[in-house]
Amino acid sequence: SIGGKDGGAPDAIEDKKTGLICDGNSLDDVYSSINFMLENNKYLEYGNIAKENSAKFRWDKIILEYKKILN
Repeated sequence: SIGGKDGGAPDAIEDKKTGLICDGNSLDDVYSSINFMLENNKYLEYGNIAKENSAKFRWDKIILEYKKILN
């Protein structure tokens, strides 16, 4: 994933781990991020880590965390 540094993207993307955060208002920065991911095959690495990381957002796990807080 590539997301802008403004808005919610930084909450969902860990920069240089599950994707890249760039200045979404700068076409050069967006282009550089896309180019970096393609030239270095980082989309494969970041995508696999993002998929693993997304497991913590499954509802069954979130409900368990809420139960811990409420009990």
